[in-house]
Amino acid sequence: MHVVITAPVNIPSFAPYLSTESANKAGRQPLGTGTAPTSLAIALIGAGHQVTVVTHSNGEPRMELTGPDLRIVQVASRHRARNRALDGWRVERRNMTEVIKESGADVVHAHWAYECAQAAIATELPVAITIRDAPLTVLRYTPTLYRAIRAMMAYRTRLTSKRACLAAPSPYLASKWRRQTLMKSTRVVEVIPNMVPAGFERRSARSEHPLIVEVADSSRTKNVKNLLFAFNLVKGAVPDAELRLIGPGLGQDGPLAGWAMKHQLESGVSFLGSAKRDVVERHLTEAWLHVHASKSETFGNTLVEAMTLGTAVMGGSKSGAVPWVVNDGKAGFLTDVTNVGGFADDMITCLSDLNLCESMATRGHDHVFSMFSSARVIDKTVALYEKTIGAH
Repeated sequence: MHVVITAPVNIPSFAPYLSTESANKAGRQPLGTGTAPTSLAIALIGAGHQVTVVTHSNGEPRMELTGPDLRIVQVASRHRARNRALDGWRVERRNMTEVIKESGADVVHAHWAYECAQAAIATELPVAITIRDAPLTVLRYTPTLYRAIRAMMAYRTRLTSKRACLAAPSPYLASKWRRQTLMKSTRVVEVIPNMVPAGFERRSARSEHPLIVEVADSSRTKNVKNLLFAFNLVKGAVPDAELRLIGPGLGQDGPLAGWAMKHQLESGVSFLGSAKRDVVERHLTEAWLHVHASKSETFGNTLVEAMTLGTAVMGGSKSGAVPWVVNDGKAGFLTDVTNVGGFADDMITCLSDLNLCESMATRGHDHVFSMFSSARVIDKTVALYEKTIGAH
């Protein structure tokens, strides 16, 4: 089957599937987002399918990369964010639609309900759309004009996607999408989770001292400030504990590090900032506990990555899809990430007993491969494609 994946992607991850010249060029590209569609595209290639990736990167020119079973087209994108937003990414959508139409694909799989989904719908080819956020929830946590425009785009996608088959990575998001877009209950939203990332396997290289690792960003939703307040209390009970923060906005020179110093919360904290995938993997492997403080998650990729590596995880008991991902506390610790005192107490309990962490890590590892293996997810995804083609 020839599948077009249209989504934000991490282009360097595709280097092993490209020709030498294209691989060298891919390796020089900046780290991107779109972990889930990137992993899906790679898994589809591994399952014997032909994949075309159609994407854009803000302000970047057209770029095309090729390999035996993979073609990546990054269409031209305008430099000014204001111009892109005010016309709903019209130029970028048109460019992506043209590439998708001429690809000769059997099915188009768009991710997120924004410009990629609208570009796919305009082709009139068989289209599947994976919804990856709830527009009103995002707008509530980030009340900006940009997010308001994005929310309106999501509603447009909802109204124009009647012939598309829909999926979501968790029951939580499927339910949120229905409610927030007033979608009829008769329309099916398949639940197809994100998969265990390729190349991740259980490791054993724990730090000698109690170590917490968080992989997030500095946004309000990710709740890292509450984690810092709670970790400050942890230090009182576990003096040799360390917290490593990884991700955009979490570097030593970033505003969150400055805020932490102002509030005297930097003791024992390493602000590492953005890092390549292999570096993130190493830190998660060394951790006693991966604590994900986010207030709202539509899935929780870093939880799955940590469980795959054999590291115990902790997430919010009311943080969207998190309880489902960790099997309601059977495969990972749950806590109230909005209650600093209780959050700290739960981390102290874990860091005071490495055996407790290792026991949970084993259950998490077993759970993640029973629910989120690439083979299981690919089977569900191909079934979605067949349904999409049949319904077109």
